[in-house]
Amino acid sequence: MEARLLSAILGVAMVQVQTAVQDLDLQKITGFWQEVGVASNQNLALKTPKKLEALFLTWSGDQLTVRAAYSSSGSCDMENIVGSGTDVSGKFVFPGNREIHIIDTDYKHYAILQLSLRWQGKDFHVLKYYTRSLEDEGGPGFWRFRELTTDTGLYLVARHGRCAKLLKELLGSWYVLAVASGEKGFAEEKATKNIEGVVVTLTPENNLKVQSSRHRLEMCDLSVMELVRQNSGWVFENPSLGVLEYRVLGSNFRDYAIVFTQLELEDEAFSTVELYSRAESASQAGLSLFTKWSRGLGFLSQQQARLQTDPTCARKAFQ
Repeated sequence: MEARLLSAILGVAMVQVQTAVQDLDLQKITGFWQEVGVASNQNLALKTPKKLEALFLTWSGDQLTVRAAYSSSGSCDMENIVGSGTDVSGKFVFPGNREIHIIDTDYKHYAILQLSLRWQGKDFHVLKYYTRSLEDEGGPGFWRFRELTTDTGLYLVARHGRCAKLLKELLGSWYVLAVASGEKGFAEEKATKNIEGVVVTLTPENNLKVQSSRHRLEMCDLSVMELVRQNSGWVFENPSLGVLEYRVLGSNFRDYAIVFTQLELEDEAFSTVELYSRAESASQAGLSLFTKWSRGLGFLSQQQARLQTDPTCARKAFQ
């Protein structure tokens, strides 16, 4: 599996670049990166059915975990590999003589990575250009990438991918600012509920880990649950915990998302629609989309609520 993943990530081969970022800040390099450009002199695997669209990097101890989202035969899949740091700043080694070397980055907008693979007794290298934004292909790092690849024969620009958007869509910290719920007693209790917090991460098995701090009976309840992806699409579940379905209904992939959950708890079956926001205050676009989905799914006005603005409970999820 690791060999297939690195082959998909590499895609093509190129002349090695002898440069690297100095004193890399490992915490700042973590997070979402969309693949935008690839430079190469040779064709190694351009015809592979697996097309890499984005990476999500996490750093723990001395290990770098690379989670890759790629499209394959019209569907989105994920794989991950775990590597270790070296004495060279920005260089990480993976099983099977594989390497990722961070050549240049400003952390906020772009990163240029050199990926290496030894295959059939030969060393292959590829230079790739990544951005934080799903919309920004020609940002501040673009000309640096072109400078490094001036003499390279092949340059490819990745198209906007559905799988990259899905990878970025949920991961990270969120405030829950509005809720529509069919749960019994919600209409009576909604006036007492404050903003809630959710942190979404991926486990090494690519399950969805959801850590939340929510108001329950006038208390701040901290919980963690792990959801398994269903056979098709990016829909998650854990029937043993009463979660029959967990999916994103809509998002602008930057600052808000509308999340639908189907639950069956203590012999009560109901569903919820929640407005996730990166900020403590809701955007008008996010609120409009939340209202549209809530009404469209049949929630009555008394089953919908904007939560009180006290973020104390929400922040406990982020600690």
